[in-house]
Amino acid sequence: MWNVDSVRRRLARGVQQYALVVLLLSCVSGVELMLSCFCAWGQSAAQPENLAAAHDSLEIQRLLELARHALQQTDYPRADSLASQALYLAEDLQQLHLQAHALRLIGIAKRRLDRYDEALSAHARSLALAERLNDLYLKTLAQGNLALIYHSKGFYEKAVVHNFLALKGYEELNDNSGAAITLNNLAIIYSDQKRYDDALAYYQRARLLFEEIADTMKSISTMISTASLYKHLGKPTLAFDSIAIALKRAQAFGDSMLIADALSTMGDLYKEEHPRFAIACKHDALAIYQHFSDIPSQTLVLRDIAALLLSRNQATHALDYATKKS
Repeated sequence: MWNVDSVRRRLARGVQQYALVVLLLSCVSGVELMLSCFCAWGQSAAQPENLAAAHDSLEIQRLLELARHALQQTDYPRADSLASQALYLAEDLQQLHLQAHALRLIGIAKRRLDRYDEALSAHARSLALAERLNDLYLKTLAQGNLALIYHSKGFYEKAVVHNFLALKGYEELNDNSGAAITLNNLAIIYSDQKRYDDALAYYQRARLLFEEIADTMKSISTMISTASLYKHLGKPTLAFDSIAIALKRAQAFGDSMLIADALSTMGDLYKEEHPRFAIACKHDALAIYQHFSDIPSQTLVLRDIAALLLSRNQATHALDYATKKS
């Protein structure tokens, strides 16, 4: 039988065990509470950092968009400055894609400013990042831009190599526009090297693609270039036919600068057979270039008119054109 003392002892042990369990449970709850507080603090501390990074990323994209707009407006110093700011932020955030895009825009601006070595460095860095990211589109753009710089510096073989790499990239990307422009660039290089048969072949390939993608302006421009090549190849009939069609298409398309380019080229084609007609073509082209303030084209046409007048023994008039400011 149970006596009173035994019952009291059992009750006392039960109370002690219960108190120990309660104490342990409270400790566990306290730890959980502490951990939850730490987690909440960590999340709240990380949130502003993430928001700041997102804000900086948007700022980089805004700067890049402004740089692109500046390039379109031919404000190359501003484009260079904006893209350089974007690059600084992108490097700070270790955003490799944005770095590559910023370097590409910097390279384009530097080339337009005739700072070829700096442009070359920017595009080489952009290419290295694109290869690191395994981004075919960025790699292709970088190859094409490197080709343009090497062409400008007179390194034709290097320009050809990079153009072929760009062409391969555009073909893999199924980008007919990029491929057509690259083919056109190859034709220009071969023409500069007086490899007229090769140049003609690439102009024709480029024109087919421009027609396929309905880029009328570039298609007409390619026809104008082709007309000049036919003359170099001793095919005057094809040259005259090509430039006549190009001029007619330019007039129908309503692009004044294309019309001026066609007229100027027509003057080149007719300068031996019909110098007076050639001078008239050059005059019409000059008027358009002056209207649009195209200084480089004006300078070339003034020089051509002076040479034509000199060939007709009109030295006084030739001197007037040779010294006329565009």
